Amino acid sequence: MFETVIHECDKLDGAEDGIVSNVEACRKLEPQIIASLRCSNGQKPSLRDSCLSDAQIDTLTLTLLRDGVKMKFPLAYGVDTYPGYNVFQGVDFTNSLGLGDSPTLLNPTTFAANGYLFAQGDAYVRHFVTRDLAFSAMNFDINDPGRWTQRLVTLAYTVGAMNPDLSSFIAHGGKLIAMHGLSDEVTSPNQTIAFYKGLIERYGQDKVDSYMRLYMVPGFQHGNGVFIPAWDELGALDEWVTNGNAPETLVGSDIAAATNGRTRPICRYPNYPRYIGKGSINVAASFRCVAP
Repeated sequence: MFETVIHECDKLDGAEDGIVSNVEACRKLEPQIIASLRCSNGQKPSLRDSCLSDAQIDTLTLTLLRDGVKMKFPLAYGVDTYPGYNVFQGVDFTNSLGLGDSPTLLNPTTFAANGYLFAQGDAYVRHFVTRDLAFSAMNFDINDPGRWTQRLVTLAYTVGAMNPDLSSFIAHGGKLIAMHGLSDEVTSPNQTIAFYKGLIERYGQDKVDSYMRLYMVPGFQHGNGVFIPAWDELGALDEWVTNGNAPETLVGSDIAAATNGRTRPICRYPNYPRYIGKGSINVAASFRCVAP
């Protein structure tokens, strides 16, 4: 699947570099990407096939992975949604933090067999919510958690990070630089974007710009990916706090083994790095941050 997405979306930023940078343009191609991934007549693929069966397509789309979850009751701070992942925009779910490779539910679950997201969710339900190690998350209904409803809400206040009230932080002159990979397969990057947009709704764009910068990095997953940025966010923060120079475009150096050393602009959200049409595609100066 990842190779199909790269084939369709890699060049949307003007450079064939293995990175889906123009995520929003790629999102518009999702129907044709899904169509090209589907096996003929929705049949079950053989070991030699690279296509996906109808059931596999449904797993990626209809089981909330792409579209996210809308809960029937609010958690802490009124949060009742969790946006989905960029499933067809450059996420690789085949690595150690992926979806797993076994149809058999193990006990205890493992990341490799049952997938990181399910194994983590199962552990959360057993250790935090029900506090019953014999309980199976397969028997937990998030839409109707019954006697565990209040426990979910209480935990959300404890372990969640969704409080939009940053008034004390702002009053003390706090500055925040936030970064998230657009290909993150563990924590949805669209949740970070939603939180940022919520701050803008609460405080206004000018006020948010006075204390926060958000950078969404194409190709970066959960500590891995086709682009793994090393960048001087601490230096940028110090310059902002000490000298009042708010950061704009920063530069990241790739530490992924296959492409170590290439550089890219780290663009302020919602912009992305686009190749200007000349110069090496391995040098940040050959790119400009543009709106999607």
